[in-house]
Amino acid sequence: MKVDEYKVLVMCIENGVQVGWNRAHKHSDTPEPHYVQSCIDEAVLHEIFEYFNFDEDGDSAVNEISGMG
Repeated sequence: MKVDEYKVLVMCIENGVQVGWNRAHKHSDTPEPHYVQSCIDEAVLHEIFEYFNFDEDGDSAVNEISGMG
């Protein structure tokens, strides 16, 4: 059996966007745009890390992109 990585990645992004959007609007109907973006970014990365493992090099690249490194 082989996993279709593209479909899993799309699922992660779609779920992350929805979770992030909901989180940003949890306490406010009109959150600041930068807060919405931050919540979506964090949720998408969380979803991706839930389903994908990165080797040492890939991990560093992802951390740099996400601002965690």
